[in-house]
Amino acid sequence: MTSATRTLARASKFLGSAHLRKVARHGRRLGAEDASELQALGLMSSGETIADGLNRLHVTLQKDYRVETVYKNAIARKLLVGRHGLRSATLLQELRVNNSIVDMVLLNGVCEAFEIKTEFDSPDKLHKQLDDYYRAFTRVTVVCDELKASQYFDHLGDSPAGLMVYTRKGTLRPVRAPQAHTAGLNVETMMAVLRQAEYMDVVDSVLGPQAEQPNTLRYRHYLRLAETIAPSHYAELMEQRLKARRPRETDALGNPKVEPIISSFLRVNPTQSQYQNIVDWLNEGGHNDVLSVPSRQAVRTARHQRTGARDQGLWGGTSDH
Repeated sequence: MTSATRTLARASKFLGSAHLRKVARHGRRLGAEDASELQALGLMSSGETIADGLNRLHVTLQKDYRVETVYKNAIARKLLVGRHGLRSATLLQELRVNNSIVDMVLLNGVCEAFEIKTEFDSPDKLHKQLDDYYRAFTRVTVVCDELKASQYFDHLGDSPAGLMVYTRKGTLRPVRAPQAHTAGLNVETMMAVLRQAEYMDVVDSVLGPQAEQPNTLRYRHYLRLAETIAPSHYAELMEQRLKARRPRETDALGNPKVEPIISSFLRVNPTQSQYQNIVDWLNEGGHNDVLSVPSRQAVRTARHQRTGARDQGLWGGTSDH
Protein backbone atom coordinates (compact mmCIF):
# COMPACT_ATOMS: atom_id res chain seq x y z
CA MET A 1 0.00 0.00 0.00
CA THR A 2 1.48 3.34 -1.07
CA SER A 3 1.54 6.47 1.08
CA ALA A 4 -1.21 8.02 -1.05
CA THR A 5 -3.37 4.92 -0.68
CA ARG A 6 -2.85 4.89 3.09
CA THR A 7 -3.98 8.52 3.18
CA LEU A 8 -7.16 7.71 1.25
CA ALA A 9 -7.87 4.70 3.43
CA ARG A 10 -7.53 6.89 6.52
CA ALA A 11 -9.70 9.63 5.05
CA SER A 12 -12.47 7.28 3.86
CA LYS A 13 -13.78 7.07 7.45
CA PHE A 14 -15.33 10.52 6.99
CA LEU A 15 -17.84 9.06 4.50
CA GLY A 16 -18.78 6.05 6.64
CA SER A 17 -21.88 5.57 8.75
CA ALA A 18 -19.89 5.03 11.98
CA HIS A 19 -18.45 8.55 11.78
CA LEU A 20 -21.71 10.09 10.59
CA ARG A 21 -23.46 8.56 13.61
CA LYS A 22 -21.03 10.47 15.86
CA VAL A 23 -21.67 13.62 13.85
CA ALA A 24 -25.43 13.16 14.25
CA ARG A 25 -24.94 13.17 18.01
CA HIS A 26 -22.34 15.91 18.34
CA GLY A 27 -22.53 18.08 15.20
CA ARG A 28 -20.14 21.02 15.13
CA ARG A 29 -18.33 19.78 18.21
CA LEU A 30 -16.56 17.41 15.81
CA GLY A 31 -16.36 19.98 13.03
CA ALA A 32 -13.18 21.84 13.94
CA GLU A 33 -11.25 18.62 14.55
CA ASP A 34 -12.49 17.01 11.34
CA ALA A 35 -11.83 20.14 9.29
CA SER A 36 -8.25 20.25 10.61
CA GLU A 37 -7.69 16.60 9.70
CA LEU A 38 -9.14 17.05 6.21
CA GLN A 39 -6.85 20.06 5.72
CA ALA A 40 -3.86 18.06 6.96
CA LEU A 41 -4.73 15.34 4.46
CA GLY A 42 -4.77 17.90 1.64
CA LEU A 43 -8.49 17.48 0.99
CA MET A 44 -9.73 20.83 2.23
CA SER A 45 -8.35 24.36 1.88
CA SER A 46 -8.72 27.33 4.19
CA GLY A 47 -12.12 28.95 3.73
CA GLU A 48 -13.70 25.74 2.41
CA THR A 49 -16.33 23.70 4.22
CA ILE A 50 -16.23 20.09 5.29
CA ALA A 51 -18.78 19.50 2.52
CA ASP A 52 -16.19 20.75 0.01
CA GLY A 53 -13.57 18.44 1.51
CA LEU A 54 -15.88 15.43 1.41
CA ASN A 55 -16.76 16.08 -2.21
CA ARG A 56 -13.06 16.21 -3.12
CA LEU A 57 -12.46 13.04 -1.10
CA HIS A 58 -15.32 11.20 -2.81
CA VAL A 59 -14.12 12.16 -6.29
CA THR A 60 -10.60 10.99 -5.42
CA LEU A 61 -11.82 7.71 -3.92
CA GLN A 62 -13.96 7.04 -6.96
CA LYS A 63 -10.91 7.48 -9.16
CA ASP A 64 -8.12 5.94 -7.10
CA TYR A 65 -9.39 3.88 -4.15
CA ARG A 66 -12.94 2.59 -4.64
CA VAL A 67 -13.99 1.41 -1.20
CA GLU A 68 -17.42 -0.09 -0.51
CA THR A 69 -18.92 3.26 0.52
CA VAL A 70 -18.32 4.61 -3.00
CA TYR A 71 -20.30 1.71 -4.47
CA LYS A 72 -23.10 2.20 -1.94
CA ASN A 73 -23.29 5.89 -2.78
CA ALA A 74 -23.61 5.06 -6.47
CA ILE A 75 -26.47 2.63 -5.81
CA ALA A 76 -28.25 5.11 -3.53
CA ARG A 77 -27.82 8.04 -5.90
CA LYS A 78 -28.46 6.38 -9.22
CA LEU A 79 -30.98 3.65 -8.40
CA LEU A 80 -32.87 5.01 -5.40
CA VAL A 81 -32.86 8.78 -5.94
CA GLY A 82 -32.25 8.91 -9.68
CA ARG A 83 -34.28 6.04 -11.06
CA HIS A 84 -37.03 5.08 -8.61
CA GLY A 85 -37.37 8.11 -6.34
CA LEU A 86 -37.92 8.28 -2.60
CA ARG A 87 -41.69 8.41 -2.99
CA SER A 88 -41.91 4.87 -4.33
CA ALA A 89 -38.79 3.04 -3.16
CA THR A 90 -36.89 2.16 0.00
CA LEU A 91 -33.20 1.30 0.30
CA LEU A 92 -32.02 -0.71 3.31
CA GLN A 93 -28.47 -1.61 4.26
CA GLU A 94 -26.52 -4.22 6.21
CA LEU A 95 -29.33 -6.68 6.91
CA ARG A 96 -28.33 -9.95 8.55
CA VAL A 97 -29.58 -12.91 6.51
CA ASN A 98 -28.80 -16.28 8.05
CA ASN A 99 -24.99 -16.24 8.48
CA SER A 100 -24.29 -13.37 6.07
CA ILE A 101 -24.96 -9.64 5.91
CA VAL A 102 -26.41 -8.31 2.67
CA ASP A 103 -24.98 -4.94 1.66
CA MET A 104 -28.14 -3.29 0.31
CA VAL A 105 -31.76 -4.15 -0.43
CA LEU A 106 -33.79 -1.99 -2.81
CA LEU A 107 -37.56 -2.29 -2.58
CA ASN A 108 -39.71 -0.82 -5.31
CA GLY A 109 -42.10 -2.81 -7.49
CA VAL A 110 -39.78 -5.74 -6.83
CA CYS A 111 -37.26 -6.47 -4.10
CA GLU A 112 -33.60 -6.77 -5.11
CA ALA A 113 -30.65 -7.52 -2.83
CA PHE A 114 -27.15 -6.30 -3.71
CA GLU A 115 -23.84 -7.88 -2.79
CA ILE A 116 -20.93 -5.48 -3.40
CA LYS A 117 -17.53 -6.84 -4.37
CA THR A 118 -14.92 -4.10 -4.65
CA GLU A 119 -11.60 -4.54 -6.40
CA PHE A 120 -10.15 -5.43 -2.98
CA ASP A 121 -12.57 -8.34 -2.44
CA SER A 122 -12.41 -11.91 -3.67
CA PRO A 123 -15.29 -14.16 -4.79
CA ASP A 124 -14.30 -16.94 -2.38
CA LYS A 125 -17.33 -16.57 -0.07
CA LEU A 126 -19.78 -15.48 -2.76
CA HIS A 127 -21.64 -18.78 -3.28
CA LYS A 128 -22.21 -19.14 0.47
CA GLN A 129 -23.43 -15.54 0.66
CA LEU A 130 -25.82 -16.08 -2.26
CA ASP A 131 -27.21 -19.23 -0.66
CA ASP A 132 -27.94 -17.21 2.48
CA TYR A 133 -29.53 -14.30 0.58
CA TYR A 134 -31.84 -16.63 -1.36
CA ARG A 135 -33.27 -17.80 1.96
CA ALA A 136 -34.93 -14.35 2.25
CA PHE A 137 -34.83 -12.64 -1.15
CA THR A 138 -35.81 -13.87 -4.59
CA ARG A 139 -33.60 -11.50 -6.62
CA VAL A 140 -29.92 -10.87 -5.94
CA THR A 141 -27.40 -8.85 -7.94
CA VAL A 142 -23.64 -8.80 -7.50
CA VAL A 143 -22.03 -5.39 -8.09
CA CYS A 144 -18.32 -5.44 -8.95
CA ASP A 145 -15.58 -3.31 -10.47
CA GLU A 146 -15.84 -3.30 -14.25
CA LEU A 147 -12.31 -4.67 -14.55
CA LYS A 148 -13.46 -7.81 -12.71
CA ALA A 149 -16.68 -8.32 -14.67
CA SER A 150 -15.48 -11.39 -16.55
CA GLN A 151 -14.13 -12.99 -13.37
CA TYR A 152 -17.46 -12.64 -11.56
CA PHE A 153 -19.46 -13.58 -14.64
CA ASP A 154 -17.56 -16.86 -14.83
CA HIS A 155 -17.76 -17.38 -11.08
CA LEU A 156 -21.55 -16.99 -11.05
CA GLY A 157 -21.94 -19.62 -13.76
CA ASP A 158 -25.56 -20.74 -13.94
CA SER A 159 -26.55 -18.96 -10.72
CA PRO A 160 -29.78 -16.92 -10.97
CA ALA A 161 -27.89 -13.92 -9.56
CA GLY A 162 -27.57 -10.82 -11.68
CA LEU A 163 -24.32 -8.95 -12.34
CA MET A 164 -23.78 -5.21 -12.49
CA VAL A 165 -20.50 -3.34 -12.88
CA TYR A 166 -19.39 -0.04 -11.41
CA THR A 167 -17.56 1.71 -14.23
CA ARG A 168 -14.55 3.99 -14.04
CA LYS A 169 -16.86 6.82 -15.07
CA GLY A 170 -18.92 6.26 -11.94
CA THR A 171 -21.95 4.69 -13.62
CA LEU A 172 -23.67 1.38 -12.95
CA ARG A 173 -23.97 -0.89 -15.98
CA PRO A 174 -25.98 -4.15 -15.95
CA VAL A 175 -24.21 -7.20 -17.38
CA ARG A 176 -27.01 -9.67 -16.76
CA ALA A 177 -30.37 -9.32 -15.02
CA PRO A 178 -31.20 -11.29 -11.88
CA GLN A 179 -33.63 -14.17 -12.26
CA ALA A 180 -36.33 -14.73 -9.66
CA HIS A 181 -35.40 -17.71 -7.48
CA THR A 182 -37.87 -18.93 -4.86
CA ALA A 183 -36.65 -22.46 -4.13
CA GLY A 184 -34.39 -21.37 -1.28
CA LEU A 185 -36.88 -19.23 0.63
CA ASN A 186 -36.98 -20.05 4.34
CA VAL A 187 -39.66 -18.62 6.62
CA GLU A 188 -37.52 -18.66 9.77
CA THR A 189 -34.75 -16.75 7.99
CA MET A 190 -37.23 -14.18 6.63
CA MET A 191 -38.82 -13.76 10.04
CA ALA A 192 -35.38 -13.08 11.55
CA VAL A 193 -34.88 -10.24 9.04
CA LEU A 194 -37.96 -8.49 10.46
CA ARG A 195 -38.34 -6.55 13.69
CA GLN A 196 -40.64 -7.94 16.35
CA ALA A 197 -43.57 -5.66 15.54
CA GLU A 198 -43.17 -6.50 11.84
CA TYR A 199 -43.18 -10.29 12.16
CA MET A 200 -46.11 -10.10 14.56
CA ASP A 201 -48.00 -7.99 12.02
CA VAL A 202 -47.30 -10.51 9.25
CA VAL A 203 -48.90 -13.32 11.23
CA ASP A 204 -51.79 -11.12 12.41
CA SER A 205 -52.54 -10.09 8.81
CA VAL A 206 -52.87 -13.72 7.68
CA LEU A 207 -54.13 -15.60 10.73
CA GLY A 208 -55.78 -12.86 12.74
CA PRO A 209 -54.71 -11.02 15.91
CA GLN A 210 -52.98 -13.21 18.47
CA ALA A 211 -53.34 -13.28 22.23
CA GLU A 212 -50.58 -11.54 24.17
CA GLN A 213 -47.61 -13.87 24.64
CA PRO A 214 -44.99 -13.92 27.42
CA ASN A 215 -41.65 -12.48 26.29
CA THR A 216 -39.96 -15.87 26.59
CA LEU A 217 -42.54 -17.58 24.38
CA ARG A 218 -43.43 -14.85 21.87
CA TYR A 219 -40.84 -15.66 19.19
CA ARG A 220 -41.55 -19.41 19.23
CA HIS A 221 -45.31 -18.76 19.07
CA TYR A 222 -45.03 -16.51 16.01
CA LEU A 223 -42.47 -18.75 14.31
CA ARG A 224 -44.76 -21.77 14.66
CA LEU A 225 -47.61 -19.82 13.03
CA ALA A 226 -45.38 -18.19 10.41
CA GLU A 227 -44.25 -21.61 9.20
CA THR A 228 -47.84 -22.38 8.20
CA ILE A 229 -47.62 -19.58 5.60
CA ALA A 230 -46.24 -20.47 2.17
CA PRO A 231 -42.65 -19.17 1.85
CA SER A 232 -43.40 -17.22 -1.35
CA HIS A 233 -46.37 -15.53 0.33
CA TYR A 234 -44.33 -14.78 3.44
CA ALA A 235 -41.66 -13.22 1.21
CA GLU A 236 -44.24 -10.82 -0.24
CA LEU A 237 -45.47 -9.88 3.23
CA MET A 238 -41.91 -9.42 4.49
CA GLU A 239 -41.09 -7.13 1.55
CA GLN A 240 -44.13 -4.98 2.32
CA ARG A 241 -42.93 -4.46 5.90
CA LEU A 242 -39.38 -3.72 4.81
CA LYS A 243 -40.54 -1.20 2.23
CA ALA A 244 -42.48 0.61 4.98
CA ARG A 245 -39.20 1.45 6.73
CA ARG A 246 -39.09 5.00 5.41
CA PRO A 247 -36.25 7.46 6.14
CA ARG A 248 -37.17 10.30 8.49
CA GLU A 249 -35.48 13.12 6.57
CA THR A 250 -35.41 12.95 2.78
CA ASP A 251 -35.31 16.53 1.55
CA ALA A 252 -31.49 16.74 1.67
CA LEU A 253 -30.85 13.64 -0.41
CA GLY A 254 -31.15 15.41 -3.73
CA ASN A 255 -28.55 18.03 -2.75
CA PRO A 256 -25.15 17.34 -4.41
CA LYS A 257 -23.42 18.43 -1.18
CA VAL A 258 -24.84 15.32 0.50
CA GLU A 259 -23.83 12.89 -2.28
CA PRO A 260 -20.53 11.84 -0.65
CA ILE A 261 -22.42 10.65 2.46
CA ILE A 262 -25.78 9.72 0.95
CA SER A 263 -25.64 5.99 1.77
CA SER A 264 -24.41 6.70 5.30
CA PHE A 265 -27.14 9.32 5.72
CA LEU A 266 -29.75 6.73 4.78
CA ARG A 267 -28.29 4.17 7.15
CA VAL A 268 -28.03 6.55 10.11
CA ASN A 269 -31.58 7.77 9.38
CA PRO A 270 -31.25 10.94 11.48
CA THR A 271 -34.01 12.72 13.35
CA GLN A 272 -34.51 16.37 12.47
CA SER A 273 -32.28 17.53 15.34
CA GLN A 274 -29.58 15.05 14.25
CA TYR A 275 -30.02 16.23 10.66
CA GLN A 276 -29.32 19.78 11.90
CA ASN A 277 -26.12 18.52 13.55
CA ILE A 278 -25.02 16.92 10.27
CA VAL A 279 -25.74 20.13 8.38
CA ASP A 280 -23.78 22.18 10.94
CA TRP A 281 -20.86 19.79 10.50
CA LEU A 282 -20.98 20.00 6.70
CA ASN A 283 -20.93 23.80 6.93
CA GLU A 284 -17.92 23.86 9.27
CA GLY A 285 -14.89 25.76 8.03
CA GLY A 286 -16.48 27.96 5.37
CA HIS A 287 -17.57 31.58 5.33
CA ASN A 288 -21.00 30.72 3.95
CA ASP A 289 -23.31 27.81 4.74
CA VAL A 290 -23.57 25.36 1.86
CA LEU A 291 -26.67 23.66 3.22
CA SER A 292 -29.46 24.43 5.64
CA VAL A 293 -32.33 22.58 7.25
CA PRO A 294 -35.52 23.98 5.74
CA SER A 295 -38.62 24.44 7.82
CA ARG A 296 -41.24 21.70 7.72
CA GLN A 297 -43.53 23.95 5.68
CA ALA A 298 -40.75 24.61 3.16
CA VAL A 299 -40.12 20.87 2.89
CA ARG A 300 -43.80 20.17 2.27
CA THR A 301 -43.98 22.93 -0.35
CA ALA A 302 -40.87 21.70 -2.16
CA ARG A 303 -42.11 18.11 -2.05
CA HIS A 304 -45.47 19.17 -3.48
CA GLN A 305 -43.71 21.05 -6.29
CA ARG A 306 -41.52 18.04 -7.09
CA THR A 307 -44.58 15.80 -7.12
CA GLY A 308 -46.31 18.11 -9.57
CA ALA A 309 -43.24 18.22 -11.77
CA ARG A 310 -42.99 14.43 -11.89
CA ASP A 311 -46.69 14.12 -12.64
CA GLN A 312 -46.13 16.38 -15.64
CA GLY A 313 -43.27 14.20 -16.86
CA LEU A 314 -40.54 16.74 -16.06
CA TRP A 315 -38.58 14.44 -13.74
CA GLY A 316 -37.54 11.31 -15.59
CA GLY A 317 -35.32 8.53 -14.28
CA THR A 318 -31.62 8.46 -15.01
CA SER A 319 -30.39 6.37 -17.89
CA ASP A 320 -27.62 4.93 -15.72
CA HIS A 321 -28.28 1.62 -14.05
